[in-house]
Amino acid sequence: MVGIILAAGNGNRMADSFGFNQCKALLKVNGKYIIEYSLDNLYDMEVKRIIIVVGKYLDIIKIAIGEHYKGIPVSYVIQDNAVGLINAFICGAEKVKDEDVALQLCDEVFFNSYAKEVKEYFKSNSFDFICGVTKDSKDSIKENYCVNTDSEGRILSFIEKPKRIKNDLKGTGFCLFKYDTINYLKNVYSPEDNYPFDLTDYLNELLDNGFCADIKEVAEKEFNVNTVDDLENAEKYIKD
Repeated sequence: MVGIILAAGNGNRMADSFGFNQCKALLKVNGKYIIEYSLDNLYDMEVKRIIIVVGKYLDIIKIAIGEHYKGIPVSYVIQDNAVGLINAFICGAEKVKDEDVALQLCDEVFFNSYAKEVKEYFKSNSFDFICGVTKDSKDSIKENYCVNTDSEGRILSFIEKPKRIKNDLKGTGFCLFKYDTINYLKNVYSPEDNYPFDLTDYLNELLDNGFCADIKEVAEKEFNVNTVDDLENAEKYIKD
């Protein structure tokens, strides 16, 4: 299994919140870079190597993280034009050959992660992909994405920034994919339309085309850090 971390965003929301440009990945929560929470998930899953997709903050991320993380080789791929999450994912996926992928984002803080258990669940079942979730408030889910399920728990769809919430499952960027789903993405992605654009677009494409999915709780708590308030809330939660 290969780990891919997406860290190519410009961090405009964070810059607006701070009042000046910031590399979100290298902000600290409880004395630890935000990106290290995702790196630690990959370490716990014993991935063979890590690919970090970067943009304008390549140099400082590379200095901070280096070419190995706790013994795991780390390489860097540049997303030349920051035109969305899936475009960044494809930049990293181009370096993957016949390998399963663990996707992580650079701006998610996980408290009490279940990364190792998630990988074991993935290995012992026949799902094509697993979408990581946490249980959270409706307000938090509305800022991220939700998993729409039927009365028997079967996944119907993934909805970005939903207006109506039917359960307490908040989707995260912590997802595991069989290589067939990565190969499918490479073939279906349209550079002209930049589609799929969001992670939910990709997940729904997989569902609609017969790929088998499941959801799995990946941590006690997850914070998607986009503002100063998000940063402070994550810091407070972990310290408390």
